[in-house]
Amino acid sequence: MNQHLTHEQLCDLILGDPSPETTDHLRDCHLCAAELATLTQSLAAFRSATDVWAGREWIHQQTRTREPHRPASSIKTFMFPALWTAVAALLVAVTLPLALHHNAPSSTTTTAKPAAVATQPSATQSDEALLEEIDQTLSSSIPSPMQPLNDPTAGRHNQSNTQRKN
Repeated sequence: MNQHLTHEQLCDLILGDPSPETTDHLRDCHLCAAELATLTQSLAAFRSATDVWAGREWIHQQTRTREPHRPASSIKTFMFPALWTAVAALLVAVTLPLALHHNAPSSTTTTAKPAAVATQPSATQSDEALLEEIDQTLSSSIPSPMQPLNDPTAGRHNQSNTQRKN
């Protein structure tokens, strides 16, 4: 008995180009005939699956082209955020004047005379005291921030006996 058919020889049989030796071998060898039948069945199943898929895709493609183009969906997509923006702007426009009106001082709470006019004598006295303090600061020989440095022993008698250690 001869060797079994190779894969290439089986493919030649499927493609329709058999040699006389391969057809004779197929009549005699049941294993090679079964292998050829399995290969043929697999290819037939693949072909029917692709035909079904292509038919469904064709129908789906045809229904897509028959549907009218709907530009309204893109308008709706644009209008939804614009609508919410307009509602938010309207809400701010209504509440802002109300909030400002609520925080504004009413005319019944103000007094007839301003406080500065009522306390004028004490204000002039405090102004004079301030000017006098400024004159003293300017006339001193050592500026006030530097005065603690003028007397190096100034704070020692007030402190306790704690000394700094380096």
